[in-house]
Amino acid sequence: MRLWSVALRRLVIMKESTDRFLQETLEFWQKRTKRVLTLEDAREIAENVGSFFEILLASEAERQSKLDGQAVRT
Repeated sequence: MRLWSVALRRLVIMKESTDRFLQETLEFWQKRTKRVLTLEDAREIAENVGSFFEILLASEAERQSKLDGQAVRT
């Protein structure tokens, strides 16, 4: 029974953290638009910003890989 209690508490903490993160995201972006944003908008914004940085990181890794390859050949 204790294992379930610990697991449930962790899920509650994760949900609270997610809810808090989405609320902070909403508050940050709401100041920058006239349209009333929802928590779903905040979730989508967070997902899009995360995807944007993943693309930047992949691009940088590819660029660095090409530079490393050129250094080996010279």
